[in-house]
Amino acid sequence: IMSLEYIGDKLFKQIETASVGGDESRFSAILTQIEMIKASPFIGGESIEEYAKTTKTLASGFLMPLVSLGIPFGLLFYVIMYKSYTKI
Repeated sequence: IMSLEYIGDKLFKQIETASVGGDESRFSAILTQIEMIKASPFIGGESIEEYAKTTKTLASGFLMPLVSLGIPFGLLFYVIMYKSYTKI
């Protein structure tokens, strides 16, 4: 996919312009979520609403279990989800 001219250029541009608190791309959302995890890594619960007020979007939900539950329970969430998917 990266060899396709349009997609490769678009992804590289989004990665280069990604910033914490920005809403340009999902990469910015991931950077913002990483900062939220750093603020409360063990118990989670970082206020998503506060970030939503200051930024326009958190377009990627990939790290949201780690943001809201903390690293230990967020990883447990991913393990349980993986096990349930393998049984399906």
